Amino acid sequence: MSLRLRLTLLTAVLIAVASSALGIAIYTNASSIQMERIDGILYGEIAEARIRALEDGRAVPRGDVYVQVAIGRLDRDQTVVTLRPAGTADDPIPVPDLTAEQIAEARVDPITVEGSPNMRVAIQLQRPGRPPVIAAAPLTESEQTLASLAQAIIVAVVSVTVVGALAAWFLVWIAFRPMRAMITSATRIADGETDHRLPESPPGTEIGDLTHSMNVMIDSLAVALAEAAASEDRLRTFVSDASHEIRTPLTVIRGYSELIARRSDELGDQDRAALARIESESMRLDRLVTQLLALEAHRSRTADERDVVDLGGLAEVSFADLAVLDPDREVTMSTVPAEVWAVPDDLRLVLANLAQNLVRHTPEGSPAHVTVTHDRDTVTLIVDDSGPGIPEARRRALLEPSSTRHKSSSTEGFGLGLRIMVEAVEENGGTMELGDSPMGGLRVTITLPSAAHRAGHPAE
Repeated sequence: MSLRLRLTLLTAVLIAVASSALGIAIYTNASSIQMERIDGILYGEIAEARIRALEDGRAVPRGDVYVQVAIGRLDRDQTVVTLRPAGTADDPIPVPDLTAEQIAEARVDPITVEGSPNMRVAIQLQRPGRPPVIAAAPLTESEQTLASLAQAIIVAVVSVTVVGALAAWFLVWIAFRPMRAMITSATRIADGETDHRLPESPPGTEIGDLTHSMNVMIDSLAVALAEAAASEDRLRTFVSDASHEIRTPLTVIRGYSELIARRSDELGDQDRAALARIESESMRLDRLVTQLLALEAHRSRTADERDVVDLGGLAEVSFADLAVLDPDREVTMSTVPAEVWAVPDDLRLVLANLAQNLVRHTPEGSPAHVTVTHDRDTVTLIVDDSGPGIPEARRRALLEPSSTRHKSSSTEGFGLGLRIMVEAVEENGGTMELGDSPMGGLRVTITLPSAAHRAGHPAE
């Protein structure tokens, strides 16, 4: 529920409560005034009643004359006797029968006796030695008046509430125009228009102070983002330059180590071990430089380079090369043509790293299995091996972004290559998971959106 709607509903509730309270007060006051007027009429009729004439029948109205108050007497045995009914001769309304309790109450103050119709009754002595006089007035007209008043109050409350709610809706809409402008501007900034700023409101107001503070914050963020982008560009340039520069002395080191290795028969055991160590570490450093250059090349690519790629065919080619390089390893494949929408070089990079990890982290000659399946929306690549696998806790650490990875999370041998694969998969809209393989080793599952799925969602 929007804030505008909540404020409108709250205003409507407050108006309804206030107008209802006012209406109840008006109704109660009007009812009290009506009862006081009727009570005054009753006591006036008692004082002016000609009881003897009524008892002789000489004061009974004739014809269609309407009598407002019925007059009666209260005998010694508490019997109510009607001397003159209210109403007309054709439709007389006698004094109602009263209980002893009602008689006692009516002798103190007028009471309302329910019946058809309801009547207001008062009892009072007219003169000493005579029976008490009873005056009773039908409340039909008074009740109709109060009912009309209640209907008018209800209509007024509903009308005032509706009009007040509509007025509140309109006023809140006017008051929230600066907020809507802020939302529109914030959306534009979030979409990349970092030079855009929120429209300034009059200073000294809450909205004005808020927009000023937000613009100051956006200015600071824009400067920080520009500095971060510049720093990242400098770092990427440094990594690229350093990687290229490292390759030259690395090639020299490997060349000299190979030269010395040709004379290994002239070396002692310790020298041969040192030479083997130099050669293995130089090869490791060469792989690291290659991965750094591959990561830099991946990050410089854009979504415009995406194309329809047959992942099944690409996987067959990549792992067929592995079978040639390591003929003792049994690599079985279960693939089908499966087109994805991705950057081709990114997929080649991922498959190359998967093949390299099989060589580096599984025993020589251990079997592996590659599966490619697809459905309407996704294509799935699964690589199973029979190596030592990776513990579950370490898998989570390997898949964490390098910026959030804990210092104690060792990723030696996996970190950079796996990071390259994860970034390449995610940049192409996919996911990568590590799990247990039914072959006893590691299962790598990569899921990518199919080209058919992109056809159904062309806006990217």
